[in-house]
Amino acid sequence: MHDNKPWTYFEQDLRLYYALTTQIDAMLGRIVEHLKSENLFDNTVIIFTSDHGTHCGKHGGLIDKGFSHYEEALRTGCVIFDPRDRVKRVINNYTGLIDIYPTILDYEGAEIPEESDGHSLRALMVEEKNSWKDHAFIEFYGLGNVVTTMLTVVYNGMKYGWNATNSDELYDLINDPLETKNLIDKEEYKTKLQKLREKLYIHLKEHNNVLQYIFKIFVLQHNYPEICGDVPH
Repeated sequence: MHDNKPWTYFEQDLRLYYALTTQIDAMLGRIVEHLKSENLFDNTVIIFTSDHGTHCGKHGGLIDKGFSHYEEALRTGCVIFDPRDRVKRVINNYTGLIDIYPTILDYEGAEIPEESDGHSLRALMVEEKNSWKDHAFIEFYGLGNVVTTMLTVVYNGMKYGWNATNSDELYDLINDPLETKNLIDKEEYKTKLQKLREKLYIHLKEHNNVLQYIFKIFVLQHNYPEICGDVPH
């Protein structure tokens, strides 16, 4: 039994999900075989990822792909295969889909525009970088930019989710990886919460996101009036 629904409620959806996963794996195999048959495999970099995950019935029966800050929807895998370097490495640095574009340009030998927000992942193919970005930022604007706005920042094992139309969320990904406890009102996490909120604001400001003004007024000034003078304007 699930917390709210019996297994049979999700069984068909999960069956189709796993079947689609198997199909994608088979289609990727066809691409690899074609590259080999055309003698292109040893000269082709393969990048495989996804734009989002799915909840698969977790967190009280969610079966969609959005409207949450949960790892099931936001965290996706990314596999990069470079035939010139076949040493398997697992990288734990913060990365995002925004990094795919500059990565492709880098492998192609093309110039990466200075205004690009992403970074080439090619350097991480060699080793983890201590100087790499220290947070992940995710934005969700509902359906067709209506219904809701949700911004997420992951930093130092913690995740903060700002819900423009609902209460905020805070999760300890180290001690609660399944995100079962919203710690937003816990006094012992007050300092970490403030750090994450400031980090989110700085990210919005650095990327000229118009939401920086709304976030500063309704979150920072409301919760931390004593430090708002120190927050970059």
